[in-house]
Order: sequence, then structure tokens, then C-alpha cells
Amino acid sequence: MPLDLHGLQASLDESGGLVLTSPDGTEFASSGTAMMWASPSVGQSVDPDRQVIVPTQILDTKDGPVLRLSPHPAFFQDPGIQYPVIIDPSPTLADFKDTYVDSAHPTTGYGSAADLKVGT
Repeated sequence: MPLDLHGLQASLDESGGLVLTSPDGTEFASSGTAMMWASPSVGQSVDPDRQVIVPTQILDTKDGPVLRLSPHPAFFQDPGIQYPVIIDPSPTLADFKDTYVDSAHPTTGYGSAADLKVGT
């Protein structure tokens, strides 16, 4: 997957998760370690039967940096595998450096809120 970084630097953390940093080294965004799993068998719980880490690399190409996910071929050779096979996390990264304050709840942290309120 091509990475359009607009001046950011891409690297992998110790668990293989993608990290984007600004030129001054400030972490801007990140994603978790890439995982893959098969769909649960019919009649089974929603939890995957089998889950593995997907090896990840950042390659420098003539067209710019590329994120390479290399799923394990042996995973697909299992005759009991249920499709579709899911690879997660998606390459979409979220900027996680926002929050808001609410004067009615001054000691509450909203760093993980899904919205960014203004005027409260």
C-alpha cells in the first residue's frame, strides 16, 4: 500500500505497528499490529478460530514509501479455513491527539471520545 505522508516519517514499532512522526520526532498517528484471521465456522462464536500476526515492512520505492503486509501462505493452506480472511488493522490511521473539556465535568478526560465538541 503506497503511503502518502505529506512530510511525515513512517516507521514500525517493536510489535510491527505503523507509527507516523513529524520531522521533529513528535508522534502524529499510529496503528496496531497487523493481524489476520479466518471467519468463524458456522455455528461457532464470533471469535476467530485462528489468529496470527501479519509480518509488516516499510519499503522505499522509486514512487515513495510503501507499506507491505505479507500474509502467511500456510494460513491459506488449511483445508478448514473459513472465508473471508480478514487482515486488520486497516491502513487508515487516526490522528489521536485531540480532546475537549467540559466545564460541567472538569475532571473527566475525553481523549478517547469519538467526537470533538466545541463550546461546552
